[in-house]
Amino acid sequence: MKPVISTRIIKKRILWTENNMKLAVHAVASGMSQRKASVSFKVSQSTLQTIISGKSKIGAKPEKKPMLGELEEKLIDYTGNRAQMGIGFGKKIFITYAAKLAKNWWQLLKKRHSCVSLRCPEVTASIRHMCMDRIKVSKNFTSLEVLIQSKNLQDKPECVWNMDETRMQLEHKPRRVVSRKGSKYIQSRTNGNKETITVICCVNAAGQVIPPHIIGKGKTVRTLYGFDTKNVPRGATWSVSEKG
Repeated sequence: MKPVISTRIIKKRILWTENNMKLAVHAVASGMSQRKASVSFKVSQSTLQTIISGKSKIGAKPEKKPMLGELEEKLIDYTGNRAQMGIGFGKKIFITYAAKLAKNWWQLLKKRHSCVSLRCPEVTASIRHMCMDRIKVSKNFTSLEVLIQSKNLQDKPECVWNMDETRMQLEHKPRRVVSRKGSKYIQSRTNGNKETITVICCVNAAGQVIPPHIIGKGKTVRTLYGFDTKNVPRGATWSVSEKG
């Protein structure tokens, strides 16, 4: 068997001194190219380019910018003063104060950038999320337009209907209640029933609706006797399904 020759190239880190970097920077300022200066003085060309552009300085240590910026300095001053007064605190409380500063930073961020807000995301199935693509949605509306034109429904919105079904949980969702300030445990009694029903609704492009159809869980129509079938929208119909 022939020996396997690896084509992987290991990039070696170039070690250089500050004096050589200063000479390389001076040479580039005198007219020498950055590539030639990096070879002549044995320094990293990328680092040389960064220093010449002003993004870094000779002797600067590679480090990331602080996430909280000036707030870190204020926190360090505060903790240092507390320690000198003999009432310093540990790491856990230190992180708690940092969290409070981050919260204040978040409030200021929202004021500076009005486009940022907290929103409750809509629950979407993974398959639907995959289909929420501009190209796929565009193809869907293109096919819909072709179908409407083929059926001559451009000026007949009352003939274009859309149907959707949704699942509704029979257990009520607790509302906010008035309680004593500082109360930790506020509960709402429920029967623990997690049963759901399916509601099918239809509406057309003209805004007209068809009474909903409700599907309850069961094998026979007798199962519907346990539902309040009278207090439903007028014209609503019922049926049963083993899965509801």
